Amino acid sequence: MLDIDKMIQEVVVRGKTDEFEKGIINNQFANKNSLSKFFSSICGLTKEEVEALFLYHCDAGEALDDKHNLRDIQSFIRRGDGRAYIPGSSLKGALRTVLLFHIMRNSGKLRPGKRFEEKIPEADLMNTLTLKKDRMGRPQTRDAVNSIMRGISVSDSEPVANRSLTLCNKIDVHAEGDQRDESRPNVCRECIRPGTEVHFAVTIDESVMRYASFQLEKPEDLYGYLDDFIQYYKNTYERHFDLPDGGVHNQHGLILGGGSGFFSKTLTYPYYGRDALDIVIDQMSWSFKKHHHDRDRGLDISPRTMKYTEWDDKKYPFGLCEVTLA
Repeated sequence: MLDIDKMIQEVVVRGKTDEFEKGIINNQFANKNSLSKFFSSICGLTKEEVEALFLYHCDAGEALDDKHNLRDIQSFIRRGDGRAYIPGSSLKGALRTVLLFHIMRNSGKLRPGKRFEEKIPEADLMNTLTLKKDRMGRPQTRDAVNSIMRGISVSDSEPVANRSLTLCNKIDVHAEGDQRDESRPNVCRECIRPGTEVHFAVTIDESVMRYASFQLEKPEDLYGYLDDFIQYYKNTYERHFDLPDGGVHNQHGLILGGGSGFFSKTLTYPYYGRDALDIVIDQMSWSFKKHHHDRDRGLDISPRTMKYTEWDDKKYPFGLCEVTLA
Protein backbone atom coordinates (compact mmCIF):
# COMPACT_ATOMS: atom_id res chain seq x y z
CA MET A 1 0.00 0.00 0.00
CA LEU A 2 1.40 3.37 -1.05
CA ASP A 3 1.95 6.42 1.13
CA ILE A 4 0.16 8.88 -1.15
CA ASP A 5 1.64 11.98 0.49
CA LYS A 6 5.20 10.71 0.05
CA MET A 7 4.49 9.68 -3.52
CA ILE A 8 3.15 13.09 -4.55
CA GLN A 9 6.00 14.82 -2.75
CA GLU A 10 8.52 12.71 -4.67
CA VAL A 11 6.82 13.60 -7.99
CA VAL A 12 7.03 17.32 -7.19
CA VAL A 13 10.63 17.21 -5.94
CA ARG A 14 11.73 15.34 -9.05
CA GLY A 15 9.94 17.85 -11.29
CA LYS A 16 7.76 15.19 -12.96
CA THR A 17 4.34 16.67 -12.23
CA ASP A 18 3.39 17.07 -15.91
CA GLU A 19 4.38 13.50 -16.72
CA PHE A 20 2.49 12.19 -13.71
CA GLU A 21 -0.67 14.12 -14.60
CA LYS A 22 -0.44 12.87 -18.19
CA GLY A 23 -0.15 9.29 -16.94
CA ILE A 24 -3.29 9.69 -14.82
CA ILE A 25 -5.30 11.38 -17.59
CA ASN A 26 -4.31 8.70 -20.13
CA ASN A 27 -4.91 5.89 -17.62
CA GLN A 28 -1.32 4.71 -18.06
CA PHE A 29 -1.06 3.47 -14.48
CA ALA A 30 -3.83 0.89 -14.91
CA ASN A 31 -1.36 -1.71 -16.18
CA LYS A 32 0.73 -3.97 -14.01
CA ASN A 33 3.97 -2.45 -12.71
CA SER A 34 3.37 0.76 -14.73
CA LEU A 35 3.50 3.00 -11.65
CA SER A 36 6.66 1.29 -10.45
CA LYS A 37 8.23 1.81 -13.87
CA PHE A 38 7.24 5.49 -13.78
CA PHE A 39 9.16 6.06 -10.56
CA SER A 40 12.17 3.98 -11.58
CA SER A 41 12.45 5.07 -15.24
CA ILE A 42 10.91 8.57 -15.37
CA CYS A 43 11.75 9.76 -11.86
CA GLY A 44 15.02 7.86 -11.58
CA LEU A 45 14.34 6.31 -8.16
CA THR A 46 16.34 3.34 -6.98
CA LYS A 47 14.61 0.17 -5.78
CA GLU A 48 15.18 1.25 -2.18
CA GLU A 49 13.72 4.72 -2.87
CA VAL A 50 10.65 3.18 -4.48
CA GLU A 51 10.14 0.90 -1.48
CA ALA A 52 10.37 3.94 0.79
CA LEU A 53 7.09 5.11 -0.78
CA PHE A 54 5.24 2.08 0.64
CA LEU A 55 3.06 2.66 3.67
CA TYR A 56 2.96 -1.03 4.56
CA HIS A 57 2.79 -4.53 3.12
CA CYS A 58 0.06 -7.11 3.64
CA ASP A 59 -0.96 -10.54 2.39
CA ALA A 60 -3.44 -10.00 -0.44
CA GLY A 61 -3.65 -13.53 -1.85
CA GLU A 62 -7.39 -14.03 -1.27
CA ALA A 63 -8.23 -10.54 -2.53
CA LEU A 64 -6.85 -11.28 -6.01
CA ASP A 65 -7.65 -13.99 -8.51
CA ASP A 66 -5.15 -16.57 -9.74
CA LYS A 67 -3.95 -14.25 -12.50
CA HIS A 68 -3.58 -11.33 -10.08
CA ASN A 69 -5.64 -8.95 -12.19
CA LEU A 70 -5.47 -5.35 -11.03
CA ARG A 71 -8.37 -3.97 -9.01
CA ASP A 72 -9.22 -0.59 -7.63
CA ILE A 73 -8.77 -0.71 -3.86
CA GLN A 74 -11.24 1.13 -1.62
CA SER A 75 -8.84 2.43 1.01
CA PHE A 76 -9.47 2.65 4.73
CA ILE A 77 -9.97 6.12 6.18
CA ARG A 78 -6.86 7.68 7.76
CA ARG A 79 -6.08 10.56 10.06
CA GLY A 80 -3.94 13.52 9.10
CA ASP A 81 -0.86 11.70 10.38
CA GLY A 82 -1.59 8.77 8.05
CA ARG A 83 -2.80 6.29 10.68
CA ALA A 84 -5.98 4.30 10.04
CA TYR A 85 -8.95 4.76 12.37
CA ILE A 86 -12.74 4.43 12.60
CA PRO A 87 -14.58 7.76 12.97
CA GLY A 88 -16.73 8.03 16.07
CA SER A 89 -19.56 9.19 13.81
CA SER A 90 -19.60 5.74 12.15
CA LEU A 91 -20.07 3.92 15.44
CA LYS A 92 -22.58 6.50 16.68
CA GLY A 93 -24.58 6.12 13.46
CA ALA A 94 -24.71 2.35 13.95
CA LEU A 95 -25.85 2.82 17.55
CA ARG A 96 -28.50 5.28 16.37
CA THR A 97 -29.92 2.63 14.04
CA VAL A 98 -30.00 0.10 16.89
CA LEU A 99 -31.75 2.52 19.27
CA LEU A 100 -34.20 3.72 16.62
CA PHE A 101 -35.08 0.09 15.94
CA HIS A 102 -35.87 -0.35 19.65
CA ILE A 103 -38.04 2.77 19.71
CA MET A 104 -39.97 1.61 16.65
CA ARG A 105 -40.64 -1.83 18.06
CA ASN A 106 -41.86 -0.45 21.39
CA SER A 107 -43.83 2.63 20.31
CA GLY A 108 -47.60 2.25 20.13
CA LYS A 109 -47.84 5.41 18.07
CA LEU A 110 -46.40 3.92 14.90
CA ARG A 111 -48.76 3.42 11.99
CA PRO A 112 -46.60 2.12 9.12
CA GLY A 113 -47.57 3.40 5.71
CA LYS A 114 -47.95 1.27 2.61
CA ARG A 115 -46.10 3.48 0.14
CA PHE A 116 -42.43 4.27 0.04
CA GLU A 117 -43.28 7.98 -0.15
CA GLU A 118 -44.52 7.73 3.43
CA LYS A 119 -41.03 7.85 4.88
CA ILE A 120 -39.99 6.63 8.29
CA PRO A 121 -40.54 9.50 10.78
CA GLU A 122 -37.05 9.24 12.28
CA ALA A 123 -37.02 12.86 13.43
CA ASP A 124 -40.31 12.48 15.28
CA LEU A 125 -38.95 9.44 17.09
CA MET A 126 -35.46 10.72 17.92
CA ASN A 127 -35.79 14.50 18.28
CA THR A 128 -37.78 14.45 21.50
CA LEU A 129 -35.85 16.95 23.64
CA THR A 130 -37.18 20.45 24.30
CA LEU A 131 -34.00 22.46 23.78
CA LYS A 132 -35.42 24.29 20.76
CA LYS A 133 -39.05 25.37 20.38
CA ASP A 134 -41.14 27.12 17.77
CA ARG A 135 -42.99 30.40 18.28
CA MET A 136 -45.85 28.57 19.93
CA GLY A 137 -43.52 27.02 22.48
CA ARG A 138 -43.71 23.54 20.95
CA PRO A 139 -40.53 21.41 20.64
CA GLN A 140 -39.18 21.35 17.10
CA THR A 141 -38.92 17.70 16.19
CA ARG A 142 -37.46 18.57 12.79
CA ASP A 143 -34.41 20.18 14.40
CA ALA A 144 -31.52 17.85 15.26
CA VAL A 145 -30.72 20.09 18.23
CA ASN A 146 -33.51 18.19 19.97
CA SER A 147 -32.11 14.75 19.09
CA ILE A 148 -31.84 12.33 21.98
CA MET A 149 -28.48 11.31 20.49
CA ARG A 150 -27.03 14.45 22.09
CA GLY A 151 -26.81 12.31 25.20
CA ILE A 152 -24.38 9.83 23.63
CA SER A 153 -20.81 10.86 22.78
CA VAL A 154 -18.52 8.54 20.86
CA SER A 155 -14.86 9.32 20.29
CA ASP A 156 -12.91 8.42 17.18
CA SER A 157 -11.24 5.07 17.63
CA GLU A 158 -7.66 4.72 18.71
CA PRO A 159 -5.39 4.33 15.66
CA VAL A 160 -5.45 0.94 13.96
CA ALA A 161 -1.98 -0.46 13.30
CA ASN A 162 -1.12 -1.19 9.67
CA ARG A 163 -0.33 -4.79 10.66
CA SER A 164 -4.04 -5.14 11.53
CA LEU A 165 -5.15 -4.25 8.01
CA THR A 166 -5.59 -6.54 5.05
CA LEU A 167 -7.14 -6.58 1.58
CA CYS A 168 -10.51 -8.25 1.13
CA ASN A 169 -12.50 -9.11 -1.96
CA LYS A 170 -16.27 -8.96 -2.09
CA ILE A 171 -18.40 -12.09 -2.32
CA ASP A 172 -22.14 -11.86 -2.89
CA VAL A 173 -23.82 -14.90 -1.34
CA HIS A 174 -27.24 -15.33 -2.92
CA ALA A 175 -30.49 -16.11 -1.14
CA GLU A 176 -31.65 -19.69 -0.92
CA GLY A 177 -33.55 -20.49 -4.11
CA ASP A 178 -31.44 -18.26 -6.35
CA GLN A 179 -29.85 -20.11 -9.27
CA ARG A 180 -26.39 -18.88 -8.23
CA ASP A 181 -24.78 -19.69 -4.89
CA GLU A 182 -22.39 -16.75 -4.99
CA SER A 183 -20.74 -14.21 -7.27
CA ARG A 184 -17.55 -12.19 -6.96
CA PRO A 185 -17.76 -8.58 -8.15
CA ASN A 186 -14.48 -6.89 -9.01
CA VAL A 187 -14.35 -5.02 -5.68
CA CYS A 188 -11.44 -4.95 -3.25
CA ARG A 189 -11.39 -3.17 0.13
CA GLU A 190 -8.72 -2.37 2.67
CA CYS A 191 -10.23 -3.83 5.87
CA ILE A 192 -9.46 -4.52 9.51
CA ARG A 193 -8.42 -8.13 10.09
CA PRO A 194 -10.77 -10.43 12.02
CA GLY A 195 -9.89 -10.61 15.70
CA THR A 196 -8.56 -7.05 15.90
CA GLU A 197 -9.60 -4.97 18.93
CA VAL A 198 -10.55 -1.35 18.23
CA HIS A 199 -11.10 0.97 21.17
CA PHE A 200 -13.56 3.87 21.49
CA ALA A 201 -14.68 6.04 24.39
CA VAL A 202 -18.48 6.10 24.83
CA THR A 203 -19.96 8.67 27.21
CA ILE A 204 -23.58 8.74 28.39
CA ASP A 205 -24.99 12.10 29.55
CA GLU A 206 -27.60 11.16 32.13
CA SER A 207 -29.03 14.69 32.21
CA VAL A 208 -30.09 14.21 28.57
CA MET A 209 -30.88 10.51 28.46
CA ARG A 210 -33.39 10.72 31.30
CA TYR A 211 -35.76 12.27 28.71
CA ALA A 212 -35.38 9.31 26.35
CA SER A 213 -38.21 6.84 25.83
CA PHE A 214 -35.78 4.01 26.60
CA GLN A 215 -33.39 3.32 29.45
CA LEU A 216 -29.77 4.26 28.81
CA GLU A 217 -28.16 5.39 32.02
CA LYS A 218 -24.84 3.63 31.47
CA PRO A 219 -23.06 2.11 28.46
CA GLU A 220 -23.84 -1.44 29.65
CA ASP A 221 -27.52 -0.78 28.92
CA LEU A 222 -26.59 -0.97 25.23
CA TYR A 223 -26.11 -4.75 25.39
CA GLY A 224 -29.83 -5.51 25.35
CA TYR A 225 -30.55 -3.19 22.44
CA LEU A 226 -27.67 -4.65 20.43
CA ASP A 227 -28.90 -8.19 21.09
CA ASP A 228 -32.45 -7.29 20.00
CA PHE A 229 -31.27 -5.78 16.74
CA ILE A 230 -28.96 -8.64 15.80
CA GLN A 231 -31.69 -11.18 16.54
CA TYR A 232 -34.09 -9.30 14.29
CA TYR A 233 -31.37 -9.23 11.61
CA LYS A 234 -30.97 -13.01 11.92
CA ASN A 235 -34.69 -13.84 11.97
CA THR A 236 -35.74 -11.49 9.18
CA TYR A 237 -32.78 -11.37 6.80
CA GLU A 238 -29.98 -13.84 7.50
CA ARG A 239 -32.30 -16.86 7.63
CA HIS A 240 -32.84 -16.59 3.88
CA PHE A 241 -29.20 -17.47 3.15
CA ASP A 242 -27.39 -20.77 3.44
CA LEU A 243 -24.04 -20.52 5.19
CA PRO A 244 -21.39 -20.75 2.43
CA ASP A 245 -18.56 -23.27 2.56
CA GLY A 246 -16.10 -21.99 5.15
CA GLY A 247 -18.62 -19.40 6.33
CA VAL A 248 -18.68 -17.93 9.84
CA HIS A 249 -22.04 -17.42 11.55
CA ASN A 250 -23.07 -13.88 12.49
CA GLN A 251 -23.17 -14.15 16.28
CA HIS A 252 -22.00 -10.71 17.32
CA GLY A 253 -23.53 -7.49 18.53
CA LEU A 254 -22.98 -4.91 15.81
CA ILE A 255 -22.57 -4.61 12.05
CA LEU A 256 -20.34 -1.70 11.18
CA GLY A 257 -18.68 -0.18 8.13
CA GLY A 258 -18.85 -0.02 4.37
CA GLY A 259 -19.96 -3.04 2.38
CA SER A 260 -22.05 -4.55 5.17
CA GLY A 261 -25.24 -4.31 3.14
CA PHE A 262 -28.63 -2.62 2.98
CA PHE A 263 -30.34 -4.41 5.85
CA SER A 264 -27.86 -3.44 8.57
CA LYS A 265 -28.09 0.27 7.75
CA THR A 266 -31.79 0.80 7.14
CA LEU A 267 -35.01 0.29 9.08
CA THR A 268 -37.43 -0.27 6.23
CA TYR A 269 -38.23 -3.84 7.26
CA PRO A 270 -39.07 -3.24 10.94
CA TYR A 271 -41.05 -0.10 10.15
CA TYR A 272 -43.13 -1.25 7.19
CA GLY A 273 -43.57 -4.85 8.36
CA ARG A 274 -45.41 -6.99 5.82
CA ASP A 275 -45.32 -4.22 3.23
CA ALA A 276 -41.53 -3.87 3.46
CA LEU A 277 -40.63 -6.42 0.77
CA ASP A 278 -42.64 -4.68 -1.96
CA ILE A 279 -41.33 -1.28 -0.87
CA VAL A 280 -37.69 -2.39 -0.90
CA ILE A 281 -38.10 -4.10 -4.29
CA ASP A 282 -39.59 -0.90 -5.73
CA GLN A 283 -36.77 1.16 -4.23
CA MET A 284 -34.04 -1.19 -5.45
CA SER A 285 -35.55 -1.50 -8.91
CA TRP A 286 -35.58 2.29 -9.23
CA SER A 287 -32.01 2.75 -7.94
CA PHE A 288 -30.41 -0.26 -9.67
CA LYS A 289 -32.33 -0.82 -12.86
CA LYS A 290 -29.94 -3.47 -14.24
CA HIS A 291 -30.01 -5.72 -11.19
CA HIS A 292 -33.48 -7.23 -11.82
CA HIS A 293 -34.74 -6.80 -8.27
CA ASP A 294 -38.20 -7.81 -9.44
CA ARG A 295 -36.87 -11.39 -9.06
CA ASP A 296 -36.49 -10.83 -5.30
CA ARG A 297 -40.22 -11.25 -4.79
CA GLY A 298 -39.96 -14.97 -5.54
CA LEU A 299 -37.18 -15.31 -2.93
CA ASP A 300 -39.18 -13.45 -0.26
CA ILE A 301 -36.23 -11.15 0.54
CA SER A 302 -34.66 -8.06 -1.02
CA PRO A 303 -31.79 -7.41 -1.57
CA ARG A 304 -31.14 -11.03 -2.40
CA THR A 305 -27.45 -11.13 -1.46
CA MET A 306 -25.39 -11.10 1.74
CA LYS A 307 -21.98 -9.46 1.61
CA TYR A 308 -19.10 -11.75 2.54
CA THR A 309 -15.35 -11.68 2.19
CA GLU A 310 -12.62 -14.30 2.44
CA TRP A 311 -9.75 -14.32 4.93
CA ASP A 312 -7.55 -17.15 6.18
CA ASP A 313 -9.67 -19.75 4.34
CA LYS A 314 -12.90 -18.59 6.02
CA LYS A 315 -15.78 -16.47 4.76
CA TYR A 316 -16.87 -13.59 7.00
CA PRO A 317 -19.88 -11.31 6.57
CA PHE A 318 -18.64 -7.74 6.14
CA GLY A 319 -18.80 -5.60 9.26
CA LEU A 320 -19.11 -8.26 11.98
CA CYS A 321 -18.24 -6.73 15.36
CA GLU A 322 -18.38 -8.00 18.90
CA VAL A 323 -19.05 -5.26 21.45
CA THR A 324 -17.41 -5.28 24.86
CA LEU A 325 -17.86 -2.45 27.34
CA ALA A 326 -15.15 -1.98 29.95
